[in-house]
Amino acid sequence: MTEIATNAVSYGGPGIATLRAWSDSESVVYEIRGAGTIADPMAGRVVPAPDVPHGRGLLVANRLCDLIQTHTVLTGTVTRLHLRLVPYPTLAG
Repeated sequence: MTEIATNAVSYGGPGIATLRAWSDSESVVYEIRGAGTIADPMAGRVVPAPDVPHGRGLLVANRLCDLIQTHTVLTGTVTRLHLRLVPYPTLAG
């Protein structure tokens, strides 16, 4: 979550980044809003080349979270990170 919040502040341009969090009995959700936009629809899903010094924050978050939702809105970008607090049920067989 800190990588996404840092990106919202560092690359978001003018404006304020905000963080909201909520939970229920099974999961916690962090929502980060920033003024910037993400032009690459595959950002966070493709590993950058080794010589590229940035672009791994969203990738790491995608690998650690159960679900990440990123939406561009009129005021910038909204990213929600979903983390389950309880294990997924297993299939008995």
